[in-house]
Amino acid sequence: MEEEQHDRLTNILLAEPDLGSASRGGLPGTVATRTAGGWVLDGRKAYVTGIPGLSWLLVRARTDEDPVRVGTFMVPATAEGIHVIENWDHIGMRASNSHEVTFTQVVLPPDAALGLHAPDTPPAGRNILMLWNAGLLGALYNGIATSALTWFGEFLKNRVPSNLGAPLATLPAMRDAVGGFAITLHMNAMLLRLYAADVTAARPLPELNAHAAVIKSRVVDAAADFTSALLGLAGNAGLSAHNPLERAHRDALCGRIHAPHGELLRRIAGQRALS
Repeated sequence: MEEEQHDRLTNILLAEPDLGSASRGGLPGTVATRTAGGWVLDGRKAYVTGIPGLSWLLVRARTDEDPVRVGTFMVPATAEGIHVIENWDHIGMRASNSHEVTFTQVVLPPDAALGLHAPDTPPAGRNILMLWNAGLLGALYNGIATSALTWFGEFLKNRVPSNLGAPLATLPAMRDAVGGFAITLHMNAMLLRLYAADVTAARPLPELNAHAAVIKSRVVDAAADFTSALLGLAGNAGLSAHNPLERAHRDALCGRIHAPHGELLRRIAGQRALS
């Protein structure tokens, strides 16, 4: 199965319309029923980013066993019984096609089940996919912020108000602001490089989780503050649909929705600091 998925797009399906974010706990509503030939999967997943282009779906589900187990099931995206509900209508990340997906009597082989475990005792060791996901999300939202600043810089160089008689880029206040934005992007890039190096070096898991929390809070979640500040300086031009800044801001807003949410990360960090 690992050879079959080589060089193909894969995504992990965690969220469900009723359950919400898997980071908050709770058993998934998607159920894998044991059969003589393997498994049969039934359920519904939400926010399946990139579903039109995926080859494999890593579906979080619970078994019908007693006691129940939870794990990930590897499902071919073209399997019979899979239906895409094209209902992605968010104001940002519109091109991500993060639609809902239903599974109805999807037949799977025995080895489709990966890492089954009791709900309250997750398997020991590191989830390398989720560790890299934190870095990839950071890179994505840092890219959004970078593109927003690139447009803003060109806007300042080309915008010449009649009452100024010179480009806005000549104003010390604008140079100061752009310098602050550039330092933020440099810091983000530095954090992402350090995180990637630590994941590659297999640093201790508690350390990696703490670093992932920094990436989420300071790079991903902060992207919306970054683009909002640019909008405040660009004025009406930034809000115009003819310019890309308003789209960058809408995309950046989606960063805060990715699990784990900021409130949960701060609470965990606070508990550790006070223990």
